Amino acid sequence: MSIDKDISSKIKVGANLILTNELAKNGNIGTGVNEGSDMIGAAFYYPATLPFKDEDENWIINPDYKNMPNPLSFLDVNDNTKS
Repeated sequence: MSIDKDISSKIKVGANLILTNELAKNGNIGTGVNEGSDMIGAAFYYPATLPFKDEDENWIINPDYKNMPNPLSFLDVNDNTKS
């Protein structure tokens, strides 16, 4: 919305208003290490011989790096950014 008003031949007053609403469902890409890492960083530390899920369909955590997320768990975790 834009509003302009001429006060005189030399003075003009105006205002602009913009409203937006956005909801993004982004995969968590992380910015740090360990629990803040991204999928590639987590895959680097995940053993190739370790399955991704157990019998109950729960994500398995690497026993050697317990703070590192399971790389495929990023498929279920979303960064729901609202602005």
